[in-house]
Amino acid sequence: MKRFLTVLLATFLALAMSQVLARSTPLQAPQTVTLARADGVALDTDATRAAILAGAASAQWTVEDDPRGRLLLRKGVRGKHAMVVEAVYTAGQVRFEYVDSTNLNYRMRASGTWSIHPNYMVWRAQLEDAVRLAAARN
Repeated sequence: MKRFLTVLLATFLALAMSQVLARSTPLQAPQTVTLARADGVALDTDATRAAILAGAASAQWTVEDDPRGRLLLRKGVRGKHAMVVEAVYTAGQVRFEYVDSTNLNYRMRASGTWSIHPNYMVWRAQLEDAVRLAAARN
C-alpha cells in the first residue's frame, strides 16, 4: 500500500509539474494600433515608421528586416526565450503579427486554436505601449 501511494504521489507531482512548465494561453489576434502625436494628429507613414523604431528600441526589440510598410522585430529574454513579430504599418497605424518564437510553447491546441506562453502577450503589449508613447512624442 505504501508503494502504491508513493507511485501515485510521484505521478501526481509529475503531471502537476508538466502543467506548470508548459503554461500557455490562447494567442490573441493582433489589433491595429492607432498612432497619433500628443495633439491627436495622426502620423504620416515616415513618422509611423520612426515611432515603431523608437518604441521597439525602448522596449529592447531589435530590427531584423526593414522592407517598406513592414518591420521584422525580435526580442530575446534572458538568453532563453525569443520572439519575432512583423510590424505591418501604414500612416498612423500598426499591427504586430506573430512570426516565430523560441521556448514560448507555441502550439496548436486540440480545439484548433493556437496557444503561447502568457509572457508573449505581455511583451507584445509592452511593445504596443512603447510605440504609442514614441508616437505621442512626435
